[in-house]
Amino acid sequence: MAEVAPLSKDLAALGEAGIRLLDYLAPRPPAEPADRKKLSAKARKAEEAARKAEQASKAEWLAKENAELARLAQTPRRPPPGGPDVRLAAYRPVKVLADAVAGK
Repeated sequence: MAEVAPLSKDLAALGEAGIRLLDYLAPRPPAEPADRKKLSAKARKAEEAARKAEQASKAEWLAKENAELARLAQTPRRPPPGGPDVRLAAYRPVKVLADAVAGK
């Protein structure tokens, strides 16, 4: 069981990353332009700051996730028991999503 624990953690991390990346790719409804005109200058600045903070958080998470994906792309130190590395099979679609989000 101890041999499978790291693989289980890696697969869980890949699954969580894939779901979060899909959320980033989902289109968000546009903000209502009429509502924007009603906002004061101070409220518009606060809205813009919140949007920039969200983008910075997204960029930080994506950089961290790409580092983790690079680690998961490495071949394991010990060959996996019983055959090919399952981690690599799960890695590929998540990396495609990460590349799509980075290019967005």
